Amino acid sequence: MEIDLNFSPRPQQTEMLEFVKSSINLGKKFIMIEAPTGVGKSYASVMIAEWYRNSFSKKAKVDILTNSKLLQEQYIKDFPFMANLKGKTNYFCRRQNMNCGEAAVLNTAGGTNCHPCPYKLAQSKFLRSPLSLTNFHLITAYSMYSPDMLIERKSKLLIIDESHSFEDTFCDFISSVYSERSIKALDIWRDWMEKDLSEISSLTALSEYTSSVIITLLDQKFEELIGESKEARTKKKKVELLRKADHVDKTLCKFNRFVKDKENYKSNWIFEKDLDQFGKIRILVEPIWGNIYLNDLFWREYDHVIMMSGTILDQELFSFIMGVDEEKMSYLSLPCPFDAEKRPIIYLKFGKMSYYNKKDTFSRAVPILGKILEKNHEVKGIIHTSNYEFSNWIKSSIKDSRLIFHDSSTREASLEKHLRSQNSTVLVSPSMINGIDLKDDLSRFQVILKVPFPNLLSTKIKKRLETRKEWYNWKSLIDLLQAYGRSIRNDEDWAETYILDECFDQILENNNVPQYFLDALKIKKLNKK
Repeated sequence: MEIDLNFSPRPQQTEMLEFVKSSINLGKKFIMIEAPTGVGKSYASVMIAEWYRNSFSKKAKVDILTNSKLLQEQYIKDFPFMANLKGKTNYFCRRQNMNCGEAAVLNTAGGTNCHPCPYKLAQSKFLRSPLSLTNFHLITAYSMYSPDMLIERKSKLLIIDESHSFEDTFCDFISSVYSERSIKALDIWRDWMEKDLSEISSLTALSEYTSSVIITLLDQKFEELIGESKEARTKKKKVELLRKADHVDKTLCKFNRFVKDKENYKSNWIFEKDLDQFGKIRILVEPIWGNIYLNDLFWREYDHVIMMSGTILDQELFSFIMGVDEEKMSYLSLPCPFDAEKRPIIYLKFGKMSYYNKKDTFSRAVPILGKILEKNHEVKGIIHTSNYEFSNWIKSSIKDSRLIFHDSSTREASLEKHLRSQNSTVLVSPSMINGIDLKDDLSRFQVILKVPFPNLLSTKIKKRLETRKEWYNWKSLIDLLQAYGRSIRNDEDWAETYILDECFDQILENNNVPQYFLDALKIKKLNKK
């Protein structure tokens, strides 16, 4: 199968391709491209893949990574010739009448196979295709638990879209929580564990406990569940048991990796102990940075790695975060080509949405949100809330049938409802600042209710600031710019952006704020009474 590319590229896309060519000819392995949201990085990625395969490394395979399944769908809509791979649970097994993840566990226990298997077909196509597509989570799972698959793939070029969120996603993937609730979910909780957890006070102690107690119990539980599944008389019960076994098996892989990383405990892991919402002990262990693992798990498998994003901002800091040697890296930053008058940012100053001020400021924001919704009653839009607390406050305070809310399990369905609706719907979301394409009439206005600052109460964030103090403002600015970019997607597009959090003043002090953003900014100070 060849890459089928038939469109007229924008000047910025051509510039990106020419920069990649020159960088590779200069011997650079890592190429970072910052191109504002809406310039067309996905099309540029396919242009680069076509050139690389046809002119630089004949018949080479190319992998493209995105940060979500939603963005994968957008790619496939534009480029149906890509081999798109998602996790097993996204495919349906007709023979077993369940998703392929559940069916695979059932088949393993019974020593059988499904032919044809939709997931295996997609996986095979992914391995053979000249241009393959998957998401950050799945590629991380393969690199950690099935590295032979990437070796078999033998891809030469890796292109990472939305690369600013790659390292964060990786860190979340290898983090672990120990609590009564999480251990009960694995069905290995013992009453004496409450005392054990209360006495653990270090990473080393937790590692030893994990190795000697938790992993031992998980091994036993896995064998027990598999055994019970073989004896189960109904298919429903068998599937239930195997689903639990699969969860136990994946948890074992994560805990084993944590136990084996002892050499990095002191320098790169945090141990955070507190009480959960039920007043029970909760221990969180997570890496401070993911950079020290990225080369061994990802970069060394490829001849060239291209990292694309609308928000890199600081090439030196970004190189550090991605574990890249600056001498092996080239960097291109493109200006925003879109008319500032078509993408105004209206900053309404009436209070801060900070922890101690958020209730009072939100009460003043409610009538303002009402006016914004009324002004835009005939068009679609989105309200970025930063967290579910603000989403719930809006749900309680503003009764408007146009508003579409979601939780973590209904995010994709809510977006699809908005995209398909003929009505002037408005998304209300804390988690749609990245990778969502709300072009043209899909969003003519957006509200940034709260500036998305990282949580300073987090031990991980504190440790990051000890190493790279500038990371905090960099991360805040990136998330704000990503939110801003959801609704301006092409030359003819237009949308208004409203910022309702006076903490935005802190963002404006950042030297990395792009000029294209400042060009669109309009500040209005409101009476706080």
